[in-house]
Amino acid sequence: MIPVRELRFWTALAAIALCAFTISRAVTMVIYGLPELTADAATAKEKLGPFADDPAVGFLARAKLLELEQSEDAARRAADLRDLLILTPLSSSAWLELARARLGSGEPDEKVVNALAMSNLVGPNEGRLMAARAAFGFPLWPVLPPEARKTLTNDLIGGWGAMPDAERQGLLALFSLAGGGVREEARAALLLAGREGTAIARALGLGDSKRTAPAQ
Repeated sequence: MIPVRELRFWTALAAIALCAFTISRAVTMVIYGLPELTADAATAKEKLGPFADDPAVGFLARAKLLELEQSEDAARRAADLRDLLILTPLSSSAWLELARARLGSGEPDEKVVNALAMSNLVGPNEGRLMAARAAFGFPLWPVLPPEARKTLTNDLIGGWGAMPDAERQGLLALFSLAGGGVREEARAALLLAGREGTAIARALGLGDSKRTAPAQ
């Protein structure tokens, strides 16, 4: 049996070690904070690069680097996003960006859809992300499996209030140019969702089964 005095000693030592660890993480966050606030596209690598492998803020630094650099090389961006997701697999925005990068680099539709599905899985009810997924995903409607279409419809309804006017207009234009099959399928999916879906269908020119020109 461990003596009470020795047990107290080890308990106190563990508490001190935990406090020291917490303070160390907090200090790192403070040190990282200023470079993150002041970094821009030109200085991102210089200011944030040293933090990329830090266990406390590495995932924040890498995410900010990806946001600021916006590499035109989609394949490289996809690789960077995969590295980021190893550190932060629950980032729904990173999964959505991976879907975009995979589409831009010409990867198979299945991989694009898988990344989009992961974004929904880890962030199903985040309004702005729901809107972003809907704006990105509806142009892919013809290649989406039924379950993905259902999820995308839920994203559009849940994220409609957070969707910028430019993205709404983009979807309106998309459906005005889409073939009858795509329009009918999207319309049916929205109408099945009830009153909210019906209102959105009307706003997107899908209020009836006939082809509707975009509103001026």
